[in-house]
Amino acid sequence: MSLNISIAAALFPAIPLVIVAFNFRYTSLASLMRSIAQHIENVDDHSQALAILINELKVLRKRMEVIKMALFLAGVSFILNTMVLLAGQYDEVILGSYPQVLSLFTLIVSMGCFCYETFLSTKALNLHISRITLPHARAFFSK
Repeated sequence: MSLNISIAAALFPAIPLVIVAFNFRYTSLASLMRSIAQHIENVDDHSQALAILINELKVLRKRMEVIKMALFLAGVSFILNTMVLLAGQYDEVILGSYPQVLSLFTLIVSMGCFCYETFLSTKALNLHISRITLPHARAFFSK
């Protein structure tokens, strides 16, 4: 068994960039959720628009949970990757091999969460666009 720290060295700058990208997405979703919550307060209680906004908010909440999990897993991957570099510094093959596998695995799962969140974002966008089919917007698109 050997420890290849070149993989860990290549991932060391990449994982924080992933974390920054996920954090930006998380912050954007939080802002969007606040905006939709404000719209909900201004809509009639029994309108179709209210139902669409509530469904949008549900999808956004699910997206937030997925991004939060992706952020957590990317953080764990970074910690494990740092352990690999530390073990490689002291030629500890056994102590570095397991964290290396776990680091790669958690990064893969984190990327899977990101892919799933992208799928959910399409669903949220479709809900948002569905508001255009409301009666007050049909006249605009029929011209």
